[in-house]
Amino acid sequence: MATEEIVTPRPVKPREVRGNETMSGRAATSAARGAKDLQEIVRLCKTRGFVFASNDIHGGFANSFDFGPLGVLLKRNIEQSWWRRFVTEQDACYGLDSSVMLPPVVWEKSGHLQNFSDPLVDCRNCGKRYRADHLCEAEGNDETNRQAMREVLSNGKCPCGKLQPWGEEVSKVRDFNLMFETLVGPVVEDGAAAFFRPETAQGTYLNFGNYTKTAQPRLPLGIAQVGKAFRNEVTPGQFLFRTREFEQMELQWFCRDEEAEQWFDHWLAEGLSWLHGTIGVRPESVRLCEHDASQLAHYARRTTDIEFKYPFGWGELWGFANRGTYDLSCHGVEYREPGGGKSFVPTVIEPALGLNRLVLAVLCDAFREETVITPGGDGAPDKEEKRTVLGFEPSIAPYALAVMPLVKNNAEQRGMSEQLVRDLRAASPHLSIVLETSSGSIGKRYRRYDEIGTPYCVTVDYDAPSTGQVTVRDRDSMAQVRIAASDLMSMNLTGLQRAFAEH
Repeated sequence: MATEEIVTPRPVKPREVRGNETMSGRAATSAARGAKDLQEIVRLCKTRGFVFASNDIHGGFANSFDFGPLGVLLKRNIEQSWWRRFVTEQDACYGLDSSVMLPPVVWEKSGHLQNFSDPLVDCRNCGKRYRADHLCEAEGNDETNRQAMREVLSNGKCPCGKLQPWGEEVSKVRDFNLMFETLVGPVVEDGAAAFFRPETAQGTYLNFGNYTKTAQPRLPLGIAQVGKAFRNEVTPGQFLFRTREFEQMELQWFCRDEEAEQWFDHWLAEGLSWLHGTIGVRPESVRLCEHDASQLAHYARRTTDIEFKYPFGWGELWGFANRGTYDLSCHGVEYREPGGGKSFVPTVIEPALGLNRLVLAVLCDAFREETVITPGGDGAPDKEEKRTVLGFEPSIAPYALAVMPLVKNNAEQRGMSEQLVRDLRAASPHLSIVLETSSGSIGKRYRRYDEIGTPYCVTVDYDAPSTGQVTVRDRDSMAQVRIAASDLMSMNLTGLQRAFAEH
């Protein structure tokens, strides 16, 4: 009898449904988890509907991307999980949705017009522009002084690789402001300028007084935002990692200065706990990076980054900053203790997370390719096949369940599948459940859903209409259990995980 199984830390004997036959198995090999090549992720995202190149039909728009049907679901599930953990489940955190465009006075007060810039350098031979700090890092030098950067680069080569050492052909290092400017209104006149926000934070600081008056008068107080930000990056790239338009999930935590370090450590621990325990990012995929004084932003007293090991190397995923009293002081905002108490400027602790970068990190971390061995029956040779799996944490997977008739043209099976999907959606409105009716063997359909990260497939076979039982198949172990369709209504994802753990 043909068999199929995958080796896991907790060995399971899986059962694959093929046609009207149930087959149990016992041997396979598996590859290490995690994408080794970014192009693997790019290809999968395009072919399976996670992410598309923006404006593709007109030649594209460099480093701009659109989230497709599965990408939207994945991104939204991650966002909602973050919101539950850092807003809904907290006693003193509130949501805000502030304006994307703000006038120049805001950015003058905040220091962004003067300080929010990257060091830019030109090659006089090829005409290309580069981030000077990135080129210095590639040379093993973390110099930040502009003149010293030029001296380092003059001994190196242009990244195009076609030139001899730069020498005097490298320009002076100059600062390039990252904010996008626009005009407001139908007439170009003084006062019509505005800037798209490069971070959501400033809108929060402008509203701090409104929240102490209407939401909570006492410290500590948290204000959270999820929204778009825009930065005119010198060298965008690495797929979703660095783009000019992106989404942020930011929390601004206002507290007394003497409590700031305690709260900094608290939110850093909460962030790591959520990454590992809730959305399933592996501990070995992240590390902490403490900034030294020369690396701090103009507003920061202290910054610690959670970095993720992307296929192209370690990169910032989540920044935790002690912004001190800088921002509120810039805007002339103070806090007065209730009951006529003293006035002072609160300290701000900011966990700032890039949602696009997190989506990319989750995709890379969940990706794996495996060789599944199906032993041949009646003396036939073993059969090897590849399967690609996105091992998402079930709670953030685009589809939690895929329901499918064993034979797509069987009216009885299809009717039961359609009714089961309706019932499951009504019982679990927070989950995305899909009806799968495409052609192909059940094994090939399972493989398609492995590739997009669906944790469970529910198959309605020939016996299901009469017995009321369906086959539920686990993505990771490929184990299968028979469950009464009526019991599925009351089983959440945790219940399904428990059923397979006991199998």
